Amino acid sequence: MSSQSSSSLGYITWLKTIQKDIYQIGGLILLTLGGISCLINIIIFSKKILRKNPCSIYLIAFNIATFLFLYSSFLNGIISIGFETDLGTMNLTYCRSRIYISYISELLTSYFLILASIDRVRITSSNTLTRNKSTCRLAVLSIIVGILICIPLQLHTVFFTNMIALTSVRIVCYYQPGTYVAFVGYYILIKAVSVPILLAIFGSWAIHNVRALQKVRTVPTSIHNQSATNTGGSRSRSKDRQLLLLLLVDIAGFVCFTVFLGVFLMYQQITQYNTKSSEQTQLEQVIRNVCFYVNYIPYCLNCYTHLFVSKTFRTEVKQLLLFK
Repeated sequence: MSSQSSSSLGYITWLKTIQKDIYQIGGLILLTLGGISCLINIIIFSKKILRKNPCSIYLIAFNIATFLFLYSSFLNGIISIGFETDLGTMNLTYCRSRIYISYISELLTSYFLILASIDRVRITSSNTLTRNKSTCRLAVLSIIVGILICIPLQLHTVFFTNMIALTSVRIVCYYQPGTYVAFVGYYILIKAVSVPILLAIFGSWAIHNVRALQKVRTVPTSIHNQSATNTGGSRSRSKDRQLLLLLLVDIAGFVCFTVFLGVFLMYQQITQYNTKSSEQTQLEQVIRNVCFYVNYIPYCLNCYTHLFVSKTFRTEVKQLLLFK
């Protein structure tokens, strides 16, 4: 029995070492790629050729929020798990503000991505009135309203976050024990499950609209009609198709990588009242940290996936690198 316990302890220690290496080495690489990805996306979508499209406005806001999220949340995870240092314990103000900013930015990233997917559903609709609702004015208004709602909505983190003493020598920046920890657990679970589902629904809806339009599209009956069709309208549709493709890739990556965290959080909620050994608790903590790491991947790599799927995006990035 003692041998089995020693073997389990050695296995847990080995997993923790791997977890530490993932955050310490892989985390720093991923964070650097993520920061560059966000900056390139912001610059490209802000260019004149794209910024007049409502979807580009949503994607600019998404990447700004993503940048804040990565450097308020992911960076802290790298430092605390990879380098075993919690900067939040040095200053209570920093502890609370970091968690507050990470909560706001994470919620806004999901909100902006959902808004962008709704916009693509509108623009691909066969109903002219629905398509006309896709405007830059509505995009800016929706972004401002979302920010104004999120700022007070996440204030609870300021009041219920503190420096908690786990042991006589270990202090962490964490939520106040008790009801609030349970509330945060359910909040993270609901968000981890609902956001991918909503994105999958709107992404599938947009694809359905595109296929429906292709079925009912008629071929122009004269050269005059064809030339009229191939002017400014075709350029606008081309941009819309490119942005839809980019967004669908973002949605696919987001859903694929975040599903692991959602499944694990559901498991934790279901088994929260079960009696667990020390080894099982430590194992679940390692799995939780790895799931959170995987959850950050789509936020860091979307620029690079854009390069693979969009010729327009590749051209704009090439011009950016050549200072044209």
